[in-house]
Amino acid sequence: MTKRRTSTTTKTDKATKINVKNLIDALAKVKPGLSNKEIVEQSTHFIFDNDKVWTYNDRITVMQHFDSGLTGAVKADSFYKLLGKIPDEEISMSTEDGKVTFSGKKIKANIKIDPDVKIQPIPVPGINSKQWEELPENFDDAIAFSAFSASRNMIRPELTCLLIENGFCIGCDTFRGTKYKLASKMEQTFLLPADAALHLSKYNPYKVIADNENGWLHFINKEKTTFSCRTYNEEYPEQIWKFFEVDGEEIILPEDFIEAVGRAEVLLTADFDLDRIVTLIIENNEIICSSQGDYGDFEERADIEYDGDKLDIKVHPILLSEILKHITKVIIGERLLFVGENFQHGICLSC
Repeated sequence: MTKRRTSTTTKTDKATKINVKNLIDALAKVKPGLSNKEIVEQSTHFIFDNDKVWTYNDRITVMQHFDSGLTGAVKADSFYKLLGKIPDEEISMSTEDGKVTFSGKKIKANIKIDPDVKIQPIPVPGINSKQWEELPENFDDAIAFSAFSASRNMIRPELTCLLIENGFCIGCDTFRGTKYKLASKMEQTFLLPADAALHLSKYNPYKVIADNENGWLHFINKEKTTFSCRTYNEEYPEQIWKFFEVDGEEIILPEDFIEAVGRAEVLLTADFDLDRIVTLIIENNEIICSSQGDYGDFEERADIEYDGDKLDIKVHPILLSEILKHITKVIIGERLLFVGENFQHGICLSC
């Protein structure tokens, strides 16, 4: 006997019956398009538009198909928190007199609709449009892995992005860089902001439209979530490709060194995740992994075969841990270069 498919919403004459968990899940998917500050009018709002809900903060906009029957914008923070505290599995929702009204068995709430928020999403072509191009199978891994190497300095906005070109994903701030081989080449070339890439990698997108003329990238996944972010009409430096050309001495890191990095990571603190850094000192046949944060510092030593000049290396712990899952051999030349099956990661050295 087959089970009947349960609908997420049920419309009535006056209201729409909505499954609370499904609504919370839909709102969680669009949260990256919110901002803690009122960058634009709607940047702190969930915007309902009948069969979809979306967010927009001038850098990222995320839209999720969800049939609520509602139209209007509500303050995201209070709306999301209240939904999370409702014990009912299902509630009735409607819009009346400039408010979103929802009620359960024993509760009723009215949330004001903000009349000043415009309800015009960024136009995105339909899923059947020929403008969409399928993404490589390992696109999520590539952008998540490479994002840590992008710059955070907006003086050169192109370096705050990942370059998707010629079958590779590249992130480089000229001091550190990652080149990740994509599973297939793409026709479209674009710059993907690294901060957006960290969010995007969690959505499992499978198609993209690079609207470079209007400055937007559009991605969609199989759950019909559309993730759009701004891009830059800038030239990525051609010399970055040479960053990964390194000849030199090979050294082998201790087999359990990944565990030392994990211990060092515990005490790290930073305002932004991309700024969390561990320090590696290599000299006198020894490697020292250290970290420092607001609540303390950490240091761990291990033996290594290297008696050259002192090396001082700064690297993100998550990136380093991911590298060490695949390799322990590195090349020391003009730069330090980790070489894996699908990636290269270079770091400028301080001797």
